This record gives sequence, structure tokens and C-alpha cells, in this order.
Amino acid sequence: MKVKRPAILFLSTYIIGILVAYSSIPIFVKVLIGTVAIFLYLKLYFEKKLYIKTLFVIFAFFIIGYIRFSQVEKKYDSDYIKIESIGRGNKNITGKVTTIGNSTNSSYVDLKNVTVNGMNLGNARLYFRNENLLDIKIGNSIIADVAIYTFEDPMNEGEFNQKNYYRSNGISFSGFASNIEITNNNYNNLLQKIYEIKISIKQQIHKIFNYKDAGLFMAMVTGDRSQIDKEQKRLYTENGIAHIIAISGLHLSILGLLLYEILRRFLLQNISALFVSIFIIIYGIFIDASATSLRAITMLLIRFLSLSFGRTYDSKNTLYIICFIFLIIEPYLLFSAGFQFSYIAIFALNSNVEIPNPKYIYEQRKKIIRLVDSNKESKFIKKIDKKKMYLKIPPIIVMTFFLFPITIFHYFTYPLYSILINIVVVPLMTFVLVFGLCGLMISFFNITVGTFATYLVHLIFNIYSYLCEFTEKLPYHILWTGKPNLYEIFYYYLSIFLIIFAIRNLYIAPKLYDKLKNSINNIKFRLVSYKILNYIRLTLCILLFVLSILILSIRKKDDFRMTFISIGQGDSILVESKDILFSIDGGSNSNKSNGEYILAPHIKSRAIRHIDYAFVTHADSDHTNGLIYLLESEDDIELSNLVLPLNAKTDTKFSVLKSLASKKGANLLYMKEGDKLNVDDYIQISILSPDEESVNDIKFDQNELSLTFKLKYKNHSCLFTGDIGKKTMNRMISDEYVLENMDVDVLKVPHHGSKNSDLKEFFDAASAEYAVVSYGKNNTYGHPSSETVNSLIESGTKVLKTGASGQIDIYFDKDNVWYKTYK
Repeated sequence: MKVKRPAILFLSTYIIGILVAYSSIPIFVKVLIGTVAIFLYLKLYFEKKLYIKTLFVIFAFFIIGYIRFSQVEKKYDSDYIKIESIGRGNKNITGKVTTIGNSTNSSYVDLKNVTVNGMNLGNARLYFRNENLLDIKIGNSIIADVAIYTFEDPMNEGEFNQKNYYRSNGISFSGFASNIEITNNNYNNLLQKIYEIKISIKQQIHKIFNYKDAGLFMAMVTGDRSQIDKEQKRLYTENGIAHIIAISGLHLSILGLLLYEILRRFLLQNISALFVSIFIIIYGIFIDASATSLRAITMLLIRFLSLSFGRTYDSKNTLYIICFIFLIIEPYLLFSAGFQFSYIAIFALNSNVEIPNPKYIYEQRKKIIRLVDSNKESKFIKKIDKKKMYLKIPPIIVMTFFLFPITIFHYFTYPLYSILINIVVVPLMTFVLVFGLCGLMISFFNITVGTFATYLVHLIFNIYSYLCEFTEKLPYHILWTGKPNLYEIFYYYLSIFLIIFAIRNLYIAPKLYDKLKNSINNIKFRLVSYKILNYIRLTLCILLFVLSILILSIRKKDDFRMTFISIGQGDSILVESKDILFSIDGGSNSNKSNGEYILAPHIKSRAIRHIDYAFVTHADSDHTNGLIYLLESEDDIELSNLVLPLNAKTDTKFSVLKSLASKKGANLLYMKEGDKLNVDDYIQISILSPDEESVNDIKFDQNELSLTFKLKYKNHSCLFTGDIGKKTMNRMISDEYVLENMDVDVLKVPHHGSKNSDLKEFFDAASAEYAVVSYGKNNTYGHPSSETVNSLIESGTKVLKTGASGQIDIYFDKDNVWYKTYK
């Protein structure tokens, strides 16, 4: 084998095995990746850089990756089936405590050797009220009553993948625990002592920093991010510097190298390196190192152990081997955002990407032109220093381009000024850690002096906040890209590697030049021809790069798309055409954080920044709390019009919505039966309910006053019904005007398919091809009722359910209506 670092080939093939085994990746993406990989391996083989035996070894790594992921996935799925088989509600759980930590609103413990009702399961994470943790120690065996929560696949586009996240941390299920009892008082003395020191340090940090600074510094030093101020976290995340509040290679390098330089003044090099290695191991335990931190810790540990034993250190091979080991232990790490950012960033920093040095090449060309004698010319060309022909691209720029697709895949936006901010932020991190840690140590002896020593840290944190706030005022500070497809990301990386390969082969006298030399006698003409060919190649590289950026950044819009978001027990619908976007309701009773964790990410994933019309059928929280979150949040989402039923003029339940919409500069529109809204040449809206008589009747239930309307797009239409019941449904089908507008292609089933919305005559009048029921899985209301579903089926309608299928997209084109489900 003549490949310089074969470890990357074996690692890549192992990763391809995992990707092929992972069912959530589309088949055509797997085929695309496999085809490119086979082409690359065959190319290396025919270039005699790989032997046939090596190809068999590479294939073996593919099989290992496929089998290993399949085994792990089967284990987690088996645990899930066992938990589902014992039903919902509180269960009796036993296990051994391995970790004690903090989340935003509570504390948690990780357990191993877990049993539930006598069944052996995988690891679990149990959340507690803080007071319940006072007596628990690492290594204790406990028994607790736990409301079990299993992790599902995402139900919507843009939704966070909880299942992959917890599986990448080795967790099979979680729950909220009560009635905790310690069954075995034995505990791990070392781990418990480190944990107690950690608690002491966190308490001391709060004594010497104000609340905001304490949360940031605590995250940087202890790895506990539960106390970071929400606004600070938003600022750092949206401006591309969130990496400083996670313990990464930057923090560990600063701490390790600082300690090493101090020890080197008193001890020998190998002894100093050994002490630093021990410190790194203890510090990893102290911070409950995640897979991302463990990568940095392991690489730093190998680096210092190499110094200690007088061995050389190859960072690239170390990176590949460590990545392989971690993926053998837990293959789901491959789908963790932190893991991807960490390894791709280090890979990019270790990639020596260079571009031709125009000045040097120009000087050499002039010398060659002077050497008309072909023999002298050939001798001169052999003496050209190829190292001087290239300029190294700054690592931070290389890293930015490598991380761009990963950033927008997970966050759907990209902070355009993040490079400039990081040029200031990263160097100042050394001062933050040095002065912060010095102040922390001094504070154990004198609080006043320790607090004074951390004043510089306070100033730097203020600088960070000022930079973020300043860039947010600049034009285009955030690029709203939406979530790219996997094949688009693959194309982007393939383009990057092709460009790097092309640039590295832009020599002053490559094989192409030699061919020109044999066919063209005039040396000036040869050089001009070669120059033109190089310019063509560079132009193609630039075009390829720009095209790959555009493919990642621009989301294609459908002619007409209706999205019924699976938001839990509630309604949330988006209607999008080429130029217009509507939202219809947006809320959930079963998921109070639906706005933050479902609706907002979904909108971001589609790069939606402006809502033309927000229709609210009625004021119940399962239709409004997500929309209220959107209007209150800092996300730059604009709203032009808020459309409400007529009774909203006097109903105080709509007050919050109206106030927030007014602050956004939106128009308030109150509508009733008979009103029409001609949005453009293709979209017309006809209001079918409520009528004025019903609005004036104080005995009318608010659900019955839901804004009900027909949306028509070209030859197709949809009926949106809010939470109307039989009373309104009967009135509508007896009203001649309404009945004329009832015939539709798609029906949004009223009131989540409840028994009160079961009226076959209404469904017959609608005669819809598809009916969509929006409800929460395992809801306590029994929605949708079997009677309502059967009535719809008897009316010749196909019933689609968000609780079972997740997000449902319905598309209209010129002649057809078709749908797609997320699951």
C-alpha cells in the first residue's frame, strides 16, 4: 500500500457501513456515497496505491461498520419494545448511579444495570428535584418510582432528534423520578470526591462572579451549562461563538499547555508531560466528559504521553484512530452534532489547503521565457521549488468552509460575521481562563482579592456581548438557509475535495505542460497556452464552489404546499405557495414548549422569515401558544396580517395575540361568513363561519365560533374548520351559501376528530379526497374517535393522522392532489 495515511480509508469505509445500516438515510444517498467510494478505491487500485488484499480489508471494515451499527440499533430497539410492553405510568426502577449532573430546570442521574419491573434494560437518565439528590452518591444503588419517557423519532421537519442524541450518550430511556430510596450505600470514593470538589468550585464561582458571568464561566470550566443566561446563550449561538461555552479542544489545549509550561520551569520535560497527562485524565472525570470533550482529552493525552516517553506524535492518524474507537463503542455518535463539529473541525485544521502563489509563478515564467534554449529550460524547471509555489490558506477559513454545511444542517441559519467575531473571541479565551482560574483559586483564601482578579473576565464577557449585539445590527448578519438535504451536503463536500485536488495540481510544469512542450515549439506560446488552461481550471473550480454554496443555501419552493405539523394535541398548519405564506393556528396542550421545540425549528428549517397571513380560528391554547411564542421570540420573523374571527373584537382571550401582532406592525383583520380575501391571482379565501347571529349569541360555545374558511388554489381547495362541533356543522350544511362552497379536495377534520365533530352529512357535503386529523399520540381525550374516522371513510375520504404519521404535506399541482408523510 502506497497511501500515506491508510487509517482514513479504513475509517471512511467503516463510516459508510454505518450510513448504509442506518434506515433514516434515503437509499439514493447511500447509493451515491457507495458509488463515489468504489470509484475512489478503484482509482487508487489502478494507480497501484492499493493492492487487492487491501481492498478486501477495506471491504471488511465496511461489513464491520454495518454489523456493529445494526447490533447496537437492535439493542436499543429491543429496550424500547420492552418499555412499551409494560405500559405507561409510574414504574419501579432500580440501577447503579454512574453520573450526577444538572439540566436547566432540574438535576439528573445516569444509571447502569437498570431493571424495570424485573426486566433488564439499558442505561437510563432520571431527572429529580434538586432536594432529592442530597444523599445520593456516585456508585449508590437506588430504587425509585419513575414516570418513564421513551425517545421517539422526530415527527416534523426541523425537529430535534432526541432518540439519536440520547442513544449517542448510551441512554435507552429517561423519566422523572420520585420516592427515591438508596438500597446500597457503597459508593466510588474517587468519583464522589471529584464530584464534591466540583460542587464546591461551582459554589465559589457564584461568589466571585455576577449571575450572568457565573453561568458562562461555570460552563467553560466545569462543563455545566444549565445556569447560562438564556439571552447570553442565544447571543452566542446565533453569532457563531457558542463553542466557547462548551469544553472543547481550545479550552483543554489552553489549560494543558499552560500547566505544562509552568511545570517545565521546575521539572524535566518528560516528568512535566506525565503530570499534565494525569491532570487531563482527572479533569475529564471532573467535567463528565462528553464524546466531544473525550476526543480533545484523548488527543491531548496522547500528545503529552508522547512527550513523556520521547515518541513522535502524528495528529492526523491519532484523530482517525480515536474516531474509529469511539464509533466502535457507540456508532450513534456519528449522528451527534457535537461529534460532527468536533471531528470535522480538527480534520479541517489538519488539512494543509494551499493555493498557487501568483507572484512566484509569474517570476518563474519570466525566467523560463528568457531561457530559449530547451535544454536549459528543462534543467531550470527541475529546480523549481514547488513549496514556494503555494500559499497556505488560514486554518480558520478552511474550517469555516468545512463546517458550513454541518452548521446549517443542525441550526438552519449561518452567522455571516462569525469569522470576524472569532478572530477577537478565540485569542481572548486564554485571558478568560487564566485570570478566571487565578481568581477562583485566590478566592478560597480571600474572596475580595479573588473577585478583583476576575474583573478582566467580566470585561471580556462584556466585549463578547457587545460584539454579538453589534453584528446583529449589521445587514445580513444571519443567512437563513433552511435545512439542506443529505445529498446536497454530500455534493458540497465532494466539490470541496475536487477543488482542493484541482488546486494542488496547478504546477508550473505538470504533465499537461510537458505534452504541450512536445507538440508546440514556441516556448512563449506554450506558457501562454498553459496559463490559459490554468485560468480555465481555476474558473471551473470557482464556479463549482459557488454552485455548491447556492445548492446548500437556496431552498426550492413548491407551487402549493400545505403542511399539517404534528404538534401534539393541537393544530398548526402552514400553507405556502411561490410568493405567499399562511399560518393557520399554532399550539398544543400536550406539549407546552411546542413553539420553541417544534414550530420555530420547523419554520427555520424551511427558511421562512415572513408570514403574510396568520389565521387564528379561536383562542384556545392548543391553537395559539406556539404562535404566541413566535411573536414573542427574538427570531426575526415578520407578520403582515393577523386574521381573527369576528368575536375576537370583544373577546379578551385574544388580547395577548392582538397586542403582540400590533407590536410586529401587523394589520388586524376580523372576518365572518360571507367575507372574501383575494390574496393573489391564484389564491382566494371564502369565510364560511362564524355568522353574525352566532357571534351575538352569548350562549354559543367558543369552539363553535371557530373561524372556518375555504382556501382555493387554481382548481383545488381545502376546508379549514378549527374546533367547530355538530351545532355549527349542521348550521353550515343548512346554509345555501356555505353549502355551495363546501365541495373541497382536502378537509381539516374539526376538533381533532372528537365525537362531537362526527357528522356524516357534513363530510358528505365536503366530499374531500383527503381528510387530515391533527392530534397528539396517546392523548387522554381519545382523539380521534373511531366513529368520526369511520364516518369519514364511509364518505369516501382517505384519513391522514398527524399522531401516527407525523408531519403531513399535501401538494396541489395543475391536475393532481398528492401527499407525503414524515414517518
